[in-house]
Amino acid sequence: MIKVKIIEERCIGCGGCIALAPKIFEYSEEAIAQIKNEFRIENKRNFGLIPDKFVENIKHIVKLCPTYAIEIEE
Repeated sequence: MIKVKIIEERCIGCGGCIALAPKIFEYSEEAIAQIKNEFRIENKRNFGLIPDKFVENIKHIVKLCPTYAIEIEE
């Protein structure tokens, strides 16, 4: 499992993360990326614990995010 954080102030809502990992990410009411409920930590929409089977995909998404809004917390 890895911890993922979305820095909401940086997100422009391009949808890249949602297109590449629709099981993990979704749009919020404000049209920015958020982590789906089942993966959230302490019910925070921008902080989640992601299963190992998605790790490589998440690492790829982190590199592709145009505003560096997604981070992996070690």
